[in-house]
Amino acid sequence: MSNSVGGAKQNPPTPKNEEVFQGEDSVLEDARNFKVFIERLKKRLKEKVSPQVSRLQSKLSTSQKAGLVAKIDLRDFFKILIKTLLILVLTLTLFYIGFTLFKSLLDNSKENGATVPTALTPFPSYEPFKESYYATDSGVLRIEEDINILGREMSTTVLRETNLDPPSLDFNVSF
Repeated sequence: MSNSVGGAKQNPPTPKNEEVFQGEDSVLEDARNFKVFIERLKKRLKEKVSPQVSRLQSKLSTSQKAGLVAKIDLRDFFKILIKTLLILVLTLTLFYIGFTLFKSLLDNSKENGATVPTALTPFPSYEPFKESYYATDSGVLRIEEDINILGREMSTTVLRETNLDPPSLDFNVSF
């Protein structure tokens, strides 16, 4: 905006070091805006609280007035209010940052395919491409059938003898 005549807004002169940050440093602008907001809030609270305090003071005795004035100090109240608001804002900001980080970690693990490993399957069964000459040979087929019969007999045979227990030993030995 330029300086013009006729009621147009005029920019207040700013120092050169602040011109560098104007528009570039959003944190500085936010801090200034917050300071202006707090000043307005103080003014409004004083306008609303002052009549109430004066009315209370008129009803109280002089000894009670001294104690009340000592207890009610607007500066202390605003300090406590500002500290409480800042702590609340910082806590909410930390929760928000933590939540977004946690959510992004979960999303990244899903995108990368990082899942819980499942049980591994055994090697796939072997399927030959060409049938061997020995696969149809009568001697080899007879040996395979004998091996199968022997395996079935072994699986049905009881290998434990229940009546053959080891002898009981006398551990009470003296020399």
